[in-house]
Amino acid sequence: MTSIGTMKSNTSRSAVGFIENTCQIHGRFGDKVYRRKRNGQPWVYEYQYIPKYPATTLSRRTNCVVKMASRLSNPQRKGYGVILNKLYYYTPYFVYTGSYDFSCNTFFKIRNYQVFGIEIGDTHLNLKLAPRSKFSQKFAGGEYIIKCYNGSRLYSQR
Repeated sequence: MTSIGTMKSNTSRSAVGFIENTCQIHGRFGDKVYRRKRNGQPWVYEYQYIPKYPATTLSRRTNCVVKMASRLSNPQRKGYGVILNKLYYYTPYFVYTGSYDFSCNTFFKIRNYQVFGIEIGDTHLNLKLAPRSKFSQKFAGGEYIIKCYNGSRLYSQR
């Protein structure tokens, strides 16, 4: 008598073996890549994931936010977008020393072109910002709070 786990693994092995022996596979299947050389000979090698670019601070933040949102709700449900937007809004940006360009639409949640007041520590700026404009900032070591004002009302804070 065999256990259920053994039966499942034997069934999956036999299914993979059946597909490998019966079908002509081109591309990735499981953890192997199936190709053909120019002379027509089959060429099979192990799949190794190589990212397009090294992860950045902002891409890591996006990955963490999406993982947390998928824990809280199903991505196919109706309220998932609302949860995702709130998590994006309330999660802080952790950045290393250097200069960054942020899109005003995603960073400040700006929807219309108008004059906004930006406050960074003791510095206060009045800037004309649009959703697709870029906000450039250079960060040295330490902690910063960036506030965006619409008139005298606090519009967003990072």
